[in-house]
Amino acid sequence: MSNFPRRLIVLVTIFAMIISVVPASAQELTTDDQVTEEEAAEEDVAEETVTVYALTGDAGVSAGIAAAALNLEGVVSASSTIQGLEFPEMVEIEMVGADNEAVAARLSTALGVIVAPGNSQMEITDDFAIEELEVAADPRQGEQWALKNPETEGGVGVGGAWKRTKGGGVVVAVADTGIARKHPDIEGTLWRNPGETPGNGRDDDNNGFVDDVIGWDFVEDDNNPQETIGHGTAVSSLIAAPQNGVGISGVAPRARLMTLRVCPDRSCSMQAVIYATIYAGQNGADVLNLSLSGAYQNGHPDVEVIRNVMRRVQEEHGL
Repeated sequence: MSNFPRRLIVLVTIFAMIISVVPASAQELTTDDQVTEEEAAEEDVAEETVTVYALTGDAGVSAGIAAAALNLEGVVSASSTIQGLEFPEMVEIEMVGADNEAVAARLSTALGVIVAPGNSQMEITDDFAIEELEVAADPRQGEQWALKNPETEGGVGVGGAWKRTKGGGVVVAVADTGIARKHPDIEGTLWRNPGETPGNGRDDDNNGFVDDVIGWDFVEDDNNPQETIGHGTAVSSLIAAPQNGVGISGVAPRARLMTLRVCPDRSCSMQAVIYATIYAGQNGADVLNLSLSGAYQNGHPDVEVIRNVMRRVQEEHGL
């Protein structure tokens, strides 16, 4: 009995020590967790990357520029092969950063070459086509002055061309805002990828795109290039609207339309246009239509990048 008070005192003392220690440990743990979260957030920001395009200026040196870029701090990837196509005079570089212009300037200085930001914006042309889309509900070929005699109407004289061909067998890739596939001037005009089985979730033709039956959406990176503002549908109908008794007639009414969505609205990124151009060439398009504009002059980095891509795709695929 005499030992009971002493044991009680010891137990109370130990319990008090535990109480005094646990809150401190818990506080330290919470602080550590907060620091870790902050550090993680900083790391997430630091790991944001941008894509730029370096023009080497000389053929055959792009591999060397890519190797030099990979030695620079912050460069994640650098390759002269873009979407399976080798570019002797251009390198696609992915680098840590949030400002495309700043990254492009830094790489241009470090590599001694012209570098253009991948997010450079191009604008779709004016709203004439959107207005046409809204009213094209009945036969209006007679109003299409652009198809008429060039001497009297200022058109292209398509009647003479139609005596020889109406575009049968020609695939026209339209890189724009997408397409409304149920529009009466569009139904029946869409290109179908012969190597792809619709809806099976597989890349049947091994071209790197799953279920790309009518083309690809390079904005959302999926196989549904659905129209957003009407421009792409209007442009497509001007190109290949069938002579079906409704709406208007396209300049090549028997051509087929490959749909490549590169613009979510009136602006399109250069990177999306580059990828769409390569896709068009690799997948059998004969013609590529880009109804885009920009306040650029010859020699501007963005212009030179697009020219380089167009030239290379034409060389390789005849686009």
